[in-house]
Amino acid sequence: MPRPQFFPRLDDSSRRSSVSRVVSHGLSQNAQDTVRGQNAFIPDFARRSALILPRRTSFADQGLFDRLPVELHVEIFSHCLSPFPTLSVKEAPLLIALVCKAWKELVYNTPRFWSSFEIEIRGSPSGTSVEDLRLSRLMKIWLQRSGSRYALSVRVVHDPLGRVDDVRSAPLLLELIKHARRWRHVEFVVPSASLAVLQNTLPEDFPILRSLTLQMKGLWNSTAGLDIRTTGIPWAQLTALDLQVESHILTLDECLELLTKAVNLTSCTLNAECVLSSPAPDRQSLRLPRLTSLHLILQGGMSALAEEPEASLTSFLNYFTGMELESFHVEWLVRSRSWSGAHPAFVSFLHGLSPSLRSLNFAYLPLDEAELMECLAQLPYLTEMDLRFSLGDRVNDPITDGLLQYYTLPSSNTPLSPSSLPSFNPSLSLTSLLSLDKKKKQPRVDSPVLEPPLIFPALERLYLQCNGESCTNAALLALIQSRWNPNARRDISLAKSLKYVRFVSMKPADWDVQIQVKQWKEEGLDIMIDSLHIR
Repeated sequence: MPRPQFFPRLDDSSRRSSVSRVVSHGLSQNAQDTVRGQNAFIPDFARRSALILPRRTSFADQGLFDRLPVELHVEIFSHCLSPFPTLSVKEAPLLIALVCKAWKELVYNTPRFWSSFEIEIRGSPSGTSVEDLRLSRLMKIWLQRSGSRYALSVRVVHDPLGRVDDVRSAPLLLELIKHARRWRHVEFVVPSASLAVLQNTLPEDFPILRSLTLQMKGLWNSTAGLDIRTTGIPWAQLTALDLQVESHILTLDECLELLTKAVNLTSCTLNAECVLSSPAPDRQSLRLPRLTSLHLILQGGMSALAEEPEASLTSFLNYFTGMELESFHVEWLVRSRSWSGAHPAFVSFLHGLSPSLRSLNFAYLPLDEAELMECLAQLPYLTEMDLRFSLGDRVNDPITDGLLQYYTLPSSNTPLSPSSLPSFNPSLSLTSLLSLDKKKKQPRVDSPVLEPPLIFPALERLYLQCNGESCTNAALLALIQSRWNPNARRDISLAKSLKYVRFVSMKPADWDVQIQVKQWKEEGLDIMIDSLHIR
C-alpha cells in the first residue's frame, strides 16, 4: 500500500534539523515547555498541509499537535527516520521518545519505528568489550519492539582493524538470522569469517527479501567463508544485489547462471573471477530489462580451460541484451594487459549503451590513450565520468595532454536558447543540447544540429586518477575552466555545467594551481586537486 502523501518528504538534512529542534525545545518536564517543544517540531512537516490548517491557527496554541489523530502523529514521526537509523539517542526514534511522556509512549508502542536500524562495530578485537555487549543488548531490544509483523531493513557494518581475524559481528548475525523471514533490505558489510555463520543457519525461504548486500571486509584469505551458491537466496525476488565476497568467488559462468534467475534486478554489483569457459552454443542471451546499474569487480582470470581475461569479459558482456543501463562500472584487478584483441567487442558493447548511459566508471582497465578516447566516443550523453588508472605506472598512463585538450570545450561556443528546442527530457542535464525521443531514447530527427559539436555537453561530475607524468597542469586547468561557469545553475542554456571535480596524481600541485582551485571553490565549484607523495 503506498504511503499516504499527507506531508512532503524532506531530505535527510531537513529531517535531522527538525528533530534537533524537537529535543532542544522539548526535553523538559514542564508541560508548557513540552508543548513548545512539540510545536517546534511541527512546522517542517505539518505547516504545509491544508488538512491540518483549515483555518488560520497559531502553532503556539496549546495542544495543537495533540489534536491530530494518532495516525498522523505516526506519519509525521516516520519522516524523521533515516533508512537505517543508528541505535543512538541522538537520532530518531529514540530522540523523539525523549521529548515527552506521550511521545515516548507512542514511539515505544509503534513497531514500524523499530523495524529498521544500523549497527557499526568499531575498535580492535580484544575480546568481547562492554560496547559489544551494549550493541547486542540494544539490537535485541529493537528487534523485540519491531514485533513480528513488520519487514526488517538492517545494516551491519564491521570493518576490522589489523591483521587478526575479528568475528565480533558473528553473534549479531546469528541473532538476526532468527528473524530472517522478515528480512526485506539487508546489508552485511563484515569480515569473511563472520559471514561464515550464514552458511548452515539460514532458513529455507525468504518470503519478502528484496535487496541483499554481502561485502567482505578486513583480512583476506581467511580460513572460513560463505558459499553464496548454497544459501537458498530467492534471486528472482531481488531488485538490488551487491555481492563482494572473498571465499568461493563466482566465475563469470556462475555469474551468468545467477543472473539468469535474478530477472527483476535494477542494481547489481558483483566481484568475480574473470574466467568464462568457451561460449556454449546452447547458452541463451541474458535479458534484465529493469537493470539500470551494473558494477563488475574482476580479479584473477588465469585458467587453462578459459579464454584470456579480456576476452572473457567481453564475451560475458555480450550475453546481455535489451539493457538500458544508466550506470556502468568496471574495476580491473587482473594482472593482464592483452587488451587490444578484446577492444573492438568492448567498444561495440559501450555503443549499445549510448542512448541511456549517464554514469561511467573505469578503474585500472589496461587502456591506452587512443583506446580510452574510442570508448568515450561511444557515450556522448554522460553526466558523470570516473576514470582511475595506476598512480605508479608512468609508461601506460592514458591521461595525457592530448586527451585533456580534446575534451576541452572551445572558448567561443555560444549558448543555445532552450525555447528553440523541441522537447524536454528530465533525465538529461542540458535540455538545450540533448533532445531525445522519449520512447526510443535516441536523438530526435528534428533535433537542431550543433556547429561545432560539443563533446560531453552535459558533463557534471569528473574524477580523474593517474600518474600525472603525461599531462600538464596547464592542460588540466584549461579543461576545467572550459567546463565551469558559476552561472550554469541559473542558466540551463549554458553547456559549462561542471559541478564536481577530483584529480589525483603523483604530481604535486604548484602554487598557481592552488590559487586557481581556491578561486573556483569561492565561485561554487566542488573541486579538489590532490597529489600522493611516496617517501
